[in-house]
Amino acid sequence: MVQQVNRKVNTILFLLAATLFNIIIIVLIFVVGFALLGQFLLPYLGVVLRQLILIVLFCGSLIVSYLIYSKSMRWLTTRYSLENYLEPIFRSKKRGKGG
Repeated sequence: MVQQVNRKVNTILFLLAATLFNIIIIVLIFVVGFALLGQFLLPYLGVVLRQLILIVLFCGSLIVSYLIYSKSMRWLTTRYSLENYLEPIFRSKKRGKGG
């Protein structure tokens, strides 16, 4: 019982830390991309094109951060055998053979 509670607490703490990590990655990629674009490209473009590029930059930072997040979480899980310490988030539903 105590180990079950510890696994749930570990899972919650892991998910909070992983979410914070993901948010930091999103902000970092967006800020670096914005600084690079602002320095080299945005001064030479029109307003509408700037807005479109910023939207693409934001969506791109979400996609890249998701890829980094999923790879790093998969690596952490296998490297430190986190399956032993964390509660499964999604449980598979086992169906009976009778229908």
